[in-house]
Amino acid sequence: MSEARRNSISYDNERIVFAVAVLSGIVAAVFSSAPTGTTAIDIVLVAAFAASVTWAGASAPWWALVAAGGLATAGAVAGPLILSIPAIAATAAAARIGWHRDNQPITRAVIAGVVVQVVLRIEWNPFFLSSALLAAAAMGVIAYFGVRRRRGYLRKRVWIGLIAVGGFTAIAVAGIGIAAFQARTTARDGYTGMLDGLEFVQQGNPPEAAAALRQAAADLDDARSKLDSPITQLARFVPGVAQNRNASTQVLGRAADAAESAADTLDLVDLDQLTMQDGVIDVGAFAALAPPLEDLQATIEDLDDALHDAESPWLINPFQSRLDNALDRADQLVPQARATAAAARTAPAMLGADGERRYFVAFVNNAEARGMGGLMGNWSEVTVENGRLRVTANGRTARLQKASLNDLELDVTDEYLARYAAYGASHGGGVNVKYWGNVTIPPDMPSVGNAMAQMYENATGRAVDGVVVIDPAGIPSLLEIGGPVELTDIGTRVDSSNAEQFLTIGQYEFAENEREDLLEAVTDQTIDNVLDGSLPPPQQLAPILAPAALNGHISAWAVRPDEQDMLELVGMDASLPVIRQSGTDALAVSNNNASGNKIESFLQRTIEYRATVDQRSGEVVATLRVEFTNTSPTSGYPDYVIGNRLGRPVGINRMVVDVHTQLDVQAARLDGLDIATATLPELGYNAWQSIFEVPAGETSVLELDLAGNVGPGGYQLVYRPQSLPNHDELRLSATTTGGSSIFEYEGDLERRSVLSADGVEAWR
Repeated sequence: MSEARRNSISYDNERIVFAVAVLSGIVAAVFSSAPTGTTAIDIVLVAAFAASVTWAGASAPWWALVAAGGLATAGAVAGPLILSIPAIAATAAAARIGWHRDNQPITRAVIAGVVVQVVLRIEWNPFFLSSALLAAAAMGVIAYFGVRRRRGYLRKRVWIGLIAVGGFTAIAVAGIGIAAFQARTTARDGYTGMLDGLEFVQQGNPPEAAAALRQAAADLDDARSKLDSPITQLARFVPGVAQNRNASTQVLGRAADAAESAADTLDLVDLDQLTMQDGVIDVGAFAALAPPLEDLQATIEDLDDALHDAESPWLINPFQSRLDNALDRADQLVPQARATAAAARTAPAMLGADGERRYFVAFVNNAEARGMGGLMGNWSEVTVENGRLRVTANGRTARLQKASLNDLELDVTDEYLARYAAYGASHGGGVNVKYWGNVTIPPDMPSVGNAMAQMYENATGRAVDGVVVIDPAGIPSLLEIGGPVELTDIGTRVDSSNAEQFLTIGQYEFAENEREDLLEAVTDQTIDNVLDGSLPPPQQLAPILAPAALNGHISAWAVRPDEQDMLELVGMDASLPVIRQSGTDALAVSNNNASGNKIESFLQRTIEYRATVDQRSGEVVATLRVEFTNTSPTSGYPDYVIGNRLGRPVGINRMVVDVHTQLDVQAARLDGLDIATATLPELGYNAWQSIFEVPAGETSVLELDLAGNVGPGGYQLVYRPQSLPNHDELRLSATTTGGSSIFEYEGDLERRSVLSADGVEAWR
């Protein structure tokens, strides 16, 4: 076909083509993209551009329309898929015109209009501006060849218009370039200062944070002023450039306001007031901090919202990279700000400002493993009134077992009873007193705390307002705060450096009756030292206590919902994670000692989880493989450490293993032999259980074949670790059904974590 040939367009057809072009512009403006981010400008630009391309399409050659339709179809395949239908139809219609060598200017305009609507809506973004470039290519083909076939005077007017647009764009880009050059230093300083200020907030250093944020606010506002100067106003009309200009000024302005507001709020925050002297905490200081900390929370949330609002596929990579860094820091700080504000809000009541509060503190030993840490050996009752803390009762578990629980029916779910009635949670309508030794089996602190509180009240007649569970790895942090414990009878000092080793293995060098006295002395003195002494302010306490609390070594549950919410915010709840987000898998593997000994000090686990995922459908096929290596000696320790009450060989580890999973158990094998696959529901999980023995010096291998649907979306795995004397070796990975890696992780995770394509993050 000769390029000199023109598709003739009659006067009547031209009027209809014009109407089609106007309609295309209206539809594009109402339902399409936002190339500049300013609504009024976007409506005009998109409508004019769509109408122009549609108008040019009336004279475009059929092969240009086919090429544009092919580009639209290719982009539509990436989503939304519904756009593929009109794109394919437009391509086919253009091919038909070429096959029949028809003129049909109205049909050509309609085809061009359909292509325009499709390419303006595609979401194909494998790289920066990819969808915009594809749209430009498709519409450019139509516009260029369509205009070339118009009459000379029309072509001349189009070229004059394009030259004018090009000149306007060059001036606009030059203006924003000059402003960006002028603002670069203060923008960089403000960005760095804001990150420094947020870091100081995370560290609990209000004075340094306030100073850094106030200077950052000044720098950011100066940069915003330069980028919002008169010479940048023309850039608001240039797609892509406008997005970066608007996002820059918006982020800089809101960040400056948020930084200034945060600095003003931090000036009112004096964490040094929050000290404990002679066992008394100033609850008034907590109450005074609540308002400014709530203001700080609102300010940080506003900054986080501003950063998220600025996200756009139009942003250039340098700006997007800095925005991502600031977003990461702000996203980390939001839950911390919420937790801090919630703690200040609830702390006065929890510390007895409104009346006496009572808390049950259980000391557990994971050398005799349980899902929630270990077997409870000692306990204390802590009473607090108007900030004064006192130990009002304590003892060994045996003391509690002397009080009958036959008249107690636990207020728990049917799921709980189905899982734990066999351990003593229910028998003949009541609770077996021996359940004090099994109450920590559930790998969920709210379940454990609820049952403990009811059992303690029934046994003693004293209701508690909350429960705290502390395992051997939590004791060192308390000793670091309160000071070491002197065991004068054996000439030993237990401090933060040797406490965990002493509690999990060292104490077993003594006879059982001596050991029980030593353990009671350690726990009692530890609590007394903390409660009777003077504590440093929170910014010094937090780095000491946070690892133990966040890693599940000091866990808490509160009776009142608002206080329980606060514990969840600060990460002390140690609950089995509640899964709400589509695409989320979850796993927990728990050992429970069934030997009546302390042999988990010699247990080493290697946990391997391999998942294959269809992220579109949510279907997951996975294999769980756990190696249990028993390194126990057969001599050198007392029978209560490596012996057992079952008449089995010394050093054998008889264990109950629980696996909580979101998937169905398809098959189970122990050392290659098939075993039962039955599960019970628990807290949104399928709970699988088996009991078996691992002789001293040997390894047993458990394998589960799993399958199920976790819902569509980006796959992530929530992993809930168990606190044991020896850290697990983890090998966790997920791949797509096409073989692409989603994530791969090897090492150890002490804290509840989320593994995804973005890496490993703490569970919140």
